[in-house]
Amino acid sequence: MGRLERVVDPNNNVISYSYDRFGMCTKVAGPGGELR
Repeated sequence: MGRLERVVDPNNNVISYSYDRFGMCTKVAGPGGELR
């Protein structure tokens, strides 16, 4: 499994990123809810 990281952007939106075992970053959630 990868790891999750939460980032708050300059507009105070919390964005979640998922990193897989290769270190690739995928945006999994953004402002307003889940983005798949």
